[in-house]
Amino acid sequence: MAYLLAKGAWACSATEAEWRKHGFGGSRLGYLLAGVGLFHEAHRAADDCRALIEILASELPGTNKPALAALLERARRKTMCAWAEQSPFDEGRN
Repeated sequence: MAYLLAKGAWACSATEAEWRKHGFGGSRLGYLLAGVGLFHEAHRAADDCRALIEILASELPGTNKPALAALLERARRKTMCAWAEQSPFDEGRN
């Protein structure tokens, strides 16, 4: 399964979306919900998933497009990841 994911474009809505750039207070679910004028009971998996769907369907301020479109656009950019194995920089990685 991981191999199939590595072949396609993917993005993390928490770490790769440019939420602050679009006026949100941060990338935590509560900030995102507040930014689109919503609230929910946190920490229930199904509710959190529904909340994220609402957020990704919401139009980003000043863009005239939904957050999901911006996230997918970012996911399609070429990226590269490098690890500094056996070095002091590698200490925090699992």
